[in-house]
Amino acid sequence: MKKKYRSFVFLISLFILFVTLTRVDTSWAIIPKISGGLFHTIFLRSDGTLWAWGYNAHGQLGDRTKKDKTSPVQIGKDNQWVSIAAGGFHTVALKSDGTLWAWGANFFGQLGDGTRRDKTFPVQIGKDNQWVSIAAGSFHTIALKSDGTLWAWGASLDDRKGRKKRFGKTSPVQMGKDNNWVSITAGGGNTLALKSDGTLWAWGNNRHGQLGDGTKVAKPSPVQINMEKWISIATSGGHTVALKTDGTLWAWGANAIGQLGDGTTVAKTSPVQINKGKRASIATSGSHPVPLKSVKKLGGLAS
Repeated sequence: MKKKYRSFVFLISLFILFVTLTRVDTSWAIIPKISGGLFHTIFLRSDGTLWAWGYNAHGQLGDRTKKDKTSPVQIGKDNQWVSIAAGGFHTVALKSDGTLWAWGANFFGQLGDGTRRDKTFPVQIGKDNQWVSIAAGSFHTIALKSDGTLWAWGASLDDRKGRKKRFGKTSPVQMGKDNNWVSITAGGGNTLALKSDGTLWAWGNNRHGQLGDGTKVAKPSPVQINMEKWISIATSGGHTVALKTDGTLWAWGANAIGQLGDGTTVAKTSPVQINKGKRASIATSGSHPVPLKSVKKLGGLAS
């Protein structure tokens, strides 16, 4: 009996050892991502490499040229990229070590490297390695650090209206003192962000009501959007879509071609619910929201 017991224990031990030795470490697994600027596209593959194509007059593809590309070209040889964001004519990206990189147009200082000169290849922004999330608008950039603080640079409302002789912030500046920001999204000249308590905040351009505060008046600092709890946000040039904690989908802003999906072509300055269905994720293209029901359909992009 003891021999059988020892044999059983031995076999179990071998099985555990086999599982331990052959288990794949997925802690650094990279989820493929794609991001589109006005006329260029950036693609992050599951192997950590970065690819780009499209318009390249400002070097926004990052391939050390300013020549347009009609098919994907790899950006450098690095395979440590984990997140990307394409702005109007610039691109920002994060590496697995928490460093922030940027390239492309820089007239408003949207790259954040302390200059206003365009860059045709990735340049590191500062020496920090605590960046965890990025978003790029037409002429500005927003980023989160691991401590929950929010940072911004590039064009401001006054810059866009020509009220300043020197345009934009050329280096990251902290927005307020709050340290509970968890999610960000940037549009043409507007920004929205979520806090850890589920509250939604917005600021910037509001010509079409894309901030969702019930007005069409631009806001130079964050204002809270109603008292609801939100879990996901996405904005583009003139409209915004968002998910509440109950899974319902809401939209507001420009709607001339029905991009809000509410059955009308009338702009909305406050959130309106889009049908009664529930969604798992959302994204925005240049003019319309896209609910994502299954990422499996994008499986062909993962290699």
